[in-house]
Amino acid sequence: MTDSCTPVLIECPTTMDAASIARLEAMAYRFGRSYDSYLVMDLDRKYFWSSGSRAVLGFVLRGLQAVVIGGLIGPDEARETLLTEFMDYCRRHGWTACFGLVPEHDLPLFDRYEFQSTKIGEDALIDLRHCTWRGKDYEWVRRQTNYCQRQDLVCQELGGPAITTGQWRHRISELADISKQFLDRTPHGHTMRYFVSRFDPDRLYRRRVFAAIADGGAGRVEGFIVCTPYRDGAAWAIEMYRSRQDAVRGTVPFLMHRAMQTFTDEGIEEVSLCLMPAARCYQRRPGDSWLIHTYIRITHHYLNFILDTPGIYHFKTRFRPRCENRYCSVWPKASLRPLHAMLSTWGTLQFSPWRALGRGIRRLRIHRQRATLAQS
Repeated sequence: MTDSCTPVLIECPTTMDAASIARLEAMAYRFGRSYDSYLVMDLDRKYFWSSGSRAVLGFVLRGLQAVVIGGLIGPDEARETLLTEFMDYCRRHGWTACFGLVPEHDLPLFDRYEFQSTKIGEDALIDLRHCTWRGKDYEWVRRQTNYCQRQDLVCQELGGPAITTGQWRHRISELADISKQFLDRTPHGHTMRYFVSRFDPDRLYRRRVFAAIADGGAGRVEGFIVCTPYRDGAAWAIEMYRSRQDAVRGTVPFLMHRAMQTFTDEGIEEVSLCLMPAARCYQRRPGDSWLIHTYIRITHHYLNFILDTPGIYHFKTRFRPRCENRYCSVWPKASLRPLHAMLSTWGTLQFSPWRALGRGIRRLRIHRQRATLAQS
């Protein structure tokens, strides 16, 4: 990619050479602000570079709706230029700009340019500098870990010089099977693209994979998590977790706990458990979208058998995170078309009614247990 005085739109990642992909990866790693920033490395979207190629964003075009995933990626002094140049590009093409996961610290910038921003959930953040995993607050986490250890599970990071090519291929084959089986049990039956990264062992880049392995490391993989970097490696996100249907109870929280302990030992400051959709969205902010707010409240309370937002909130808050608001920001104004474009891009509208019905029936059977969920 050549430095220029004008913004550059890359229509398709297949036109990017190895140097351009490496530059994109370096930008996402160093200047990503949130857990979703590194999703630009899925290479399944269009890319817009600001003038001088100092900042970048990735987006998917749905009709006339440009849905941005990963936010503004670049140094602080270049982010506003990226936003204004992208707005100008959208204006000239008659597009609506839709930013799906805007963090709280970016909200003043979007407000300044008259985006309509609506809270859609919260990011669950663990400050590793002060987290000791001791005391009553973390009793549940320790209990899951202790149980898994008694079942002879170990947490191993896959990759690096300690694993041979043959071992890597065998484990990756297991992980792919686990991922497929896990997704087959969900109403959607597939990865919610752009909202969650795809598991692609051939394009991990700087992602890290931790697996729970039975029989002290000699047996099968019970489950795994994938972690992605942001803030120049000072922060990581547990961006994907998968487990077998018959996995040892507590496999996923065991992996998350062990991975965070590893990160603490390495001096990493923060871990994101990623978005808790619809978390505490009962309050509105001035000028937000009534349509988006209403959609979130209805799906959270009445359609959560499709996407289990209360369960996600309950699970992640058991790690006692610090929660930060996340917003959907639309310019010039939110309406049904931008909402539909974002939902269809993320894949939330593509689900099996029969699987959703089955999940709803199972929820009725455990209604009393779910009544103890944390208020969201």
